[in-house]
Amino acid sequence: LMISNSLKRAPYEQSSPFTDNFEVGNPWYDIWNNLPIIPVQDPTLVSSNNPGGWGIGSANARTFSRNPVAIANITSNNTNFFKVLGNAFVDLKVANWLSYRFNAGLETSFDRAKYFRRESNAVWYWNQSPKPSEVGENRSQFLTYLFEHTLNFNKSFGRHSFNGVVGYTDQTIRRDIVEARRTDLSQFGGTVYTTIVSAQGVASGTGRNSQYLIQSVLGRLNYNLDDRYLATFTFRSDKDSRFSPEYRTGFFPSGALAWRISKENFFNIPWVSDLKIRGSYGVLGNANLEPYQYTGYINQAPRAVFGPDQEEFRGATQGRLAYVELRWEKKSTANIGVDAALLDNRLLVALEVFRSKSEDVLVPLPLAGYLGNLQGDPLVNIGEIENKGIEVELTYRSRKGGNFLWDVSANFAIIRNKVLALGNLGVDDATGQPKNYLQSGNTRSQVGRAIGEYFVLRTDGIFQNTKEIEDHAVQRRFAKPGDIRYLNVVNSGTDDDINDLDRQFAGSPWPKLTTGLQFNSSYKRLTLSLQLYGAFGQKLYNDVRRDLDAQAYSNYRRDISPWTPQNTNTSFPRAGVSYRLEGSTDPNVDQGIVSNVRANTDRWVEDGSFLRVRNLEIGFMLPESFINRIHLTDARLFVSGQNLVTFTKYSGLDPDVVGANVNLEPGVDNGNYPSSRIITLGINFGL
Repeated sequence: LMISNSLKRAPYEQSSPFTDNFEVGNPWYDIWNNLPIIPVQDPTLVSSNNPGGWGIGSANARTFSRNPVAIANITSNNTNFFKVLGNAFVDLKVANWLSYRFNAGLETSFDRAKYFRRESNAVWYWNQSPKPSEVGENRSQFLTYLFEHTLNFNKSFGRHSFNGVVGYTDQTIRRDIVEARRTDLSQFGGTVYTTIVSAQGVASGTGRNSQYLIQSVLGRLNYNLDDRYLATFTFRSDKDSRFSPEYRTGFFPSGALAWRISKENFFNIPWVSDLKIRGSYGVLGNANLEPYQYTGYINQAPRAVFGPDQEEFRGATQGRLAYVELRWEKKSTANIGVDAALLDNRLLVALEVFRSKSEDVLVPLPLAGYLGNLQGDPLVNIGEIENKGIEVELTYRSRKGGNFLWDVSANFAIIRNKVLALGNLGVDDATGQPKNYLQSGNTRSQVGRAIGEYFVLRTDGIFQNTKEIEDHAVQRRFAKPGDIRYLNVVNSGTDDDINDLDRQFAGSPWPKLTTGLQFNSSYKRLTLSLQLYGAFGQKLYNDVRRDLDAQAYSNYRRDISPWTPQNTNTSFPRAGVSYRLEGSTDPNVDQGIVSNVRANTDRWVEDGSFLRVRNLEIGFMLPESFINRIHLTDARLFVSGQNLVTFTKYSGLDPDVVGANVNLEPGVDNGNYPSSRIITLGINFGL
């Protein structure tokens, strides 16, 4: 196993009240791909298009990777957050078994973002259009307030007890944004002025606001008979203004039953302390969307000239398609479980089998731009998805007494994902059959299969000689020894190339098994805890490796081993350039090299299994004699580490990938910032 344990940092996280972010690019691509012969900065590179003398490449050393050091020095993108939270409630006891509560909550934040680019004609890579200096400022306010009215009751009748709540909630969420920009910053005496009023160029400004309302009626009833028969029933009715006017209200009931068998008179198993069987069924609603998704946007920029006077008239076009029947996504879940306590409560076991079905799933529908889809794919209730699986949790506690105490908990989950329906997607152009899939990049979500499986060309080793090339039905036209061989799945007689018809499924981004372990122990005053997390069986598409190994004008990995007649035992194809060389008299590119670096192949699909030390903590309780001297009730020193080490075969920075398109490409690693390693020293004490 390779140990991936490099220090990790996530500068895009906005967990602090102040952030400083990159304007453009992704350093995880740009740093690795930049040519090592290009300096970061050099006085000899100073020009009218590069006043800072930054290393951006040239005609003799071309690169399309950005210079992240230049970006960090030329630009500044800072954001400040100021947040206020408040909550107040009033309780009124109507009777011994009945009470009323009015609760009011408020959250608001005042946010300010300021951006500026210091240098005029700033560029980040070779042959890029120069950009002027610029300053911009964004001010926004987020506001949400909540009013809740609830009645709580708790009543017993002999062996029967009831408790529950009924209520009504009203919540408003609003955001107001104002933004202004201006080019050409003023300079005086070597000082660059970064206020909007001091800039002298083109000015622009925008303002927008969004608001949505949520109104809910809710209720819950719990029933208990001798702690033997248990039942819970809940109901919610939610109305959300983010959905189309006719579909804003959703109804979400649920119910759960449990039978504690160990309370029955006939149950007499000494080593079983507690045994309960439970089952439930419920419906949940998903409203994970931005406001106004059900209506189109109008672009008022177009102008038209008519008449003998050539008079200009303002026009308008629809800038984005919209789905006018946008409604709640509903997820119904049924499960059956068993909870047991064994061996005098030292061993706890929980087993659960479940199946959930999501209907009217909210998915951005990929549509071509020529259809009027110019501002992002519209959100559509497009189909049904099934998740089913088994979850097991085990806990064992050591016997009480003695100086050394410990307990260990482990959980295992096997979950399978499947697309059940995708609505009417028209006809597949390639097959002429009804279309039953959504294609996004190199992934396909198809009815009967998991979401976001990789749908790519399958590689079949490397051509070692001309005889192997001549035996291939397609690639014999251009391949050379050392080129990657692809499976020619479809050969209709007119098929003259490896193309999209030859794609096949090549793995799923979903783990076959996820597991975790928590170990806690103490010896006298010393404590130790360890938390592990693992996911196994999933595949990841390493887009950073794909970009780095594209055989272009870029850096190369230290460990590559290209095929040569003397080095045939390798998986890396022959070296070359995937486009025509500058100054070459040959008008044609090497098609074999171009074919070797295709993005739509399983060459970039890797095993993403991993086991991570998520947390390790060692603590020490200070002696009571010392604590009493400094007038404390207790005190504990500790040192902890998060994400200390990850065991994985994945060649990327972090196998715990969350794809940019979580809905359709959940396993595509396109330069995600890896999990941070955090070392913490601290003391806990009480007065």
